[in-house]
Amino acid sequence: NLAYIETDIKPGDNGEIKIKFNNSKNLKQFKVLVRFVYRLKDDEELHYSEPIPFIARVPGAKGDQIGIDSETKPEGVRTYALYVHNTNEYQQSISAIAFNFRTKNRIIAVGPPQIFGDEIYILPGYADDGSFVVSLPAQKEILKDGSIGKTLFLTISGQNDVEPNLYFRTIDDTGNEISTGEALLRDPISKVQENPYSDNDISLLVHPNPANNNLSITVSLQETLPNSSIIIRDLVGKEIHSLTSGDILQAGTHIFNLNLWNIPSGVYVLEMRALNKTASQFFIIQK
Repeated sequence: NLAYIETDIKPGDNGEIKIKFNNSKNLKQFKVLVRFVYRLKDDEELHYSEPIPFIARVPGAKGDQIGIDSETKPEGVRTYALYVHNTNEYQQSISAIAFNFRTKNRIIAVGPPQIFGDEIYILPGYADDGSFVVSLPAQKEILKDGSIGKTLFLTISGQNDVEPNLYFRTIDDTGNEISTGEALLRDPISKVQENPYSDNDISLLVHPNPANNNLSITVSLQETLPNSSIIIRDLVGKEIHSLTSGDILQAGTHIFNLNLWNIPSGVYVLEMRALNKTASQFFIIQK
């Protein structure tokens, strides 16, 4: 079916066009091809664009889902805050960086912090071996000669008491290697506590991490714990905020939401104590 809509949109202006379809076949979506008809300045001849495809989707259809994968629990999880300094003597801009380990450690997440209010785009898919992978869209930004990029957050699994070496290669915009190096990963800003109790009495989850204005804290308990205290401390041990103090927390999941307007940027520790049980979690506030 063809339809023509007459408009009078001047060069540089935006115009809204509303189209109503008769969806007699109750389709969830269908393709619409649009051609624009226009005149050039001082030219009465009509010009036609190439067909531009659009997908019209009917509101109310069932959407996609994202949830918690409760079956996957990697061990020895640590997060590190890194920087990248372009110091190569070739004065070559860095367009990409390749990371790897020569130990059992695996990189499970990497990326800069989200800019508050902006969306982050990821590209989900499958590798040749069938494993699920996620990548980021290609960026045109490069790290120029002498410049420093920070902060880059790197989360790994398989970490024990030995500090691992991270091996890297810097790459130029033609895909050629500039240099190689290694960095000793130490002083993690966050880690998943391996609970000393075999039944995992206490589980703490801080989200987002790093946080900006608000923080969500999830506490999961296998049993009811009396005299429970949940406290946020700075790195010198000073108490910054108390969520509970001597309370009875029932078995199950408890969620606390905290406004961070009066807590400055920095690294903090979420600490829970109940009887002879303790658990802690590092997190970052970045404003």
